[in-house]
Amino acid sequence: MDPSFASLLLESMADGVITLNNKGIISSWNPSMERITGYSAKEAVRKSRIFLLNRRQINLLIPGQVLCHTS
Repeated sequence: MDPSFASLLLESMADGVITLNNKGIISSWNPSMERITGYSAKEAVRKSRIFLLNRRQINLLIPGQVLCHTS
């Protein structure tokens, strides 16, 4: 698939779409993800996929170890 076509397709989708590299780092974030999450691509790209989790979900990843305090 032509890379410019793939990029155009992702940009125009109504569904939120992200891509991750092989280390779980966000490499792309389409406009629908911006609308759904309130985070811009600039804020999300190059962050770990854990960025997508809320504090409660993060704390569930490692039982007995609080990574984020929930209110």
